[in-house]
Amino acid sequence: VSNSAAFGNTNVTGFVNVSSTANVGGVANFRANVVANGQLIVANSASVGNTTITGFANISGDANVGGVLNVNGALTVSNSVSHGNTTITGFINATSSANIAGAANIGGTLSVNGAVSVVNTLAVGNTTVTGFINATSSANIAGAANIGGTLSVNGALSVSNSAAFGNTNVTGFVNVSSTANVG
Repeated sequence: VSNSAAFGNTNVTGFVNVSSTANVGGVANFRANVVANGQLIVANSASVGNTTITGFANISGDANVGGVLNVNGALTVSNSVSHGNTTITGFINATSSANIAGAANIGGTLSVNGAVSVVNTLAVGNTTVTGFINATSSANIAGAANIGGTLSVNGALSVSNSAAFGNTNVTGFVNVSSTANVG
């Protein structure tokens, strides 16, 4: 056929080999497997229902998921992930660093098994510390420090203004290198 051929309800038994382009102006219904030995190019959109991909699915552009994305294995991201209003049920395990640029609001208990390093300022309110607080540099307290137990000073105690002691027993020596006013 050199120009065109019109076929109505035609059955083909065997193969149809197209050596150039096959243009289908209507719907093509395939009731068996469609095998593409080369690249499959979809110019607009493809609607596939209940599709299983064995092998790799490489997406070079954007992938928009309008519903739920279930990942049953590991999810590896090599660059960055942007999440908005994300709820995670379960654990987040960071085997490397977890960098948080904004505020991290923790509604439950924060358990830290290693060291905590604060580069700038740590503001904690109504905090109970069980165990020891070791300050390797200065500890500056702007307000009152209420100590309910024993205060042990292993080095020098320097008071730059005044100190008021009520009902105080001193065992040992008190050395005064300047003036001591006892009133």
